[in-house]
Amino acid sequence: MEYDQKIVSWEKEGLMTPEQIIQRLDREIEQYGFHEKLAIIQKNFDSVCIETKGVKHLDEAGFVKFLARAFPSSFDPFVKTGPILYTSAVYLARFPFMTGEPSLLTFKAFVRALTMMLPDRAACWGGGHSSYGADGEHLISRERNAIDQTRLLFQSLADKYEDSGPNCEEVLEFTEKPNQPITTIDFQAPNSDQDGDEMYHDVLDVLAVTQPGNREYEISCPRDNLRSLATKLWQIDVRLSHYRISRTKFATLVKLLLSMHSSDAGQLGAAYSDKAHEPDAVTENVVNAFSGEGDETIAWPVFYNRIIATTPLLLTPLKGLMNLFLETSEPPDFMPGEPALPQDAKILSLPILIQLNLVLASTISLDGLKLLYHCKLADASDPEGFTTLVDVLQSYREPCFLIIRGQSDTDDLVTYGAFLPVPGQQPSDSYFRPYLVGSFLFQLSPRHDVFSASTGEPSWTSSNREIWFGDQNAGVAFGLTDGLRQGIMMHKLTGDGPYKGNLSRGEWQTKVRISELEVWMERD
Repeated sequence: MEYDQKIVSWEKEGLMTPEQIIQRLDREIEQYGFHEKLAIIQKNFDSVCIETKGVKHLDEAGFVKFLARAFPSSFDPFVKTGPILYTSAVYLARFPFMTGEPSLLTFKAFVRALTMMLPDRAACWGGGHSSYGADGEHLISRERNAIDQTRLLFQSLADKYEDSGPNCEEVLEFTEKPNQPITTIDFQAPNSDQDGDEMYHDVLDVLAVTQPGNREYEISCPRDNLRSLATKLWQIDVRLSHYRISRTKFATLVKLLLSMHSSDAGQLGAAYSDKAHEPDAVTENVVNAFSGEGDETIAWPVFYNRIIATTPLLLTPLKGLMNLFLETSEPPDFMPGEPALPQDAKILSLPILIQLNLVLASTISLDGLKLLYHCKLADASDPEGFTTLVDVLQSYREPCFLIIRGQSDTDDLVTYGAFLPVPGQQPSDSYFRPYLVGSFLFQLSPRHDVFSASTGEPSWTSSNREIWFGDQNAGVAFGLTDGLRQGIMMHKLTGDGPYKGNLSRGEWQTKVRISELEVWMERD
């Protein structure tokens, strides 16, 4: 009752209008999100802003001009993506109410948008806090996390649709029984309940962290007591389930992101050894992970599932790009541990390394790999070749991955492989850390997909001149058969095999005529 009276009092004083709430949010962001960087952001903003009727604001031309310095002149992927990112910023500047027509991107609005694009900055103002009273602990504010920022980015890139297309309940099935997340770092569960979806909870989060009074939360209202007010403020008939990203727009963004996973963005435009791994094909491979055949749009539950299960580091370069507004020096690197192509690579190409980097950048270094084994189809009949591969898989000392290239039984050019963090089996519990990934099987073309294993389960077995990763009777299994001449990828949704399948892809099996096979190890 005491809290309810306090909220009513705040409303009577006019402190809980959207305008007042946004003002307090801006103060929180400036003080706790960007305190040490605010002057630099202001300087960079002033260098490209324009003035309309006495109001300084950032238009699309200025926004694109500022970020374009990170790329080669007239770099096509950025030329096409820059306007999309500006539209994203304009949308995020309206956080958390997301209503009304787009307004001018003033300095305060731009800082608000920048916060929503940078997870580490959002955590500064959106940290979790609790208070303690006679009746126990109360949650004052919920801690914001990386998945909140990923969702906001999704919303800002999406178009609003009627609640049609894939039925929301059917789409949600993918998150009720998700793929095994390839990494657990910062990917907590989505935030929704019977009172509202994630967009409603954005309003509730902001109400909780911006309530009038003591910033130290000694006398603040618990978050749950603000639910009725959040419901009143969120009286618009828009739900997260109404949002879809068009496949075309997402492909434009993905092509830029993939280029930013290399230290030289222009390298992705170079010629490569096979059509399956040209830049446009690689973009298509990754987009196919999010959008099935015939799907023209991507819904949030699918987007969320594919990010955490197959491409957890896909969006990381955006942080580096938007951080340019926080810097005074030369543009920073977009990605840590950028991949570099070894001179003795045969199958391996920079685009293939970039696809692997979407998963492995926080686990191993792809900028200094050592070739352990290479085999061409012509060599596959040699019994010693098979024995040598088994020896390699039994004796490597550092994390390694096996990769094959060949033609499927439907004549598609395909690339499959397996990542093995330690010899013979998954890391022990003492080895595992959230930012490290364990063993997984992967497909890179014609669709990017990852099938991760549970800690402690065997990775591979060998018998009768065959090597199998996984259990042929359960989950996902990948086999090298016929003396290394044939590969088989089996995808089952039943059983409790070491490698987990992708629910959205159903059950299938592909045979591959292997043309080449390589094993690479991180240099020790």
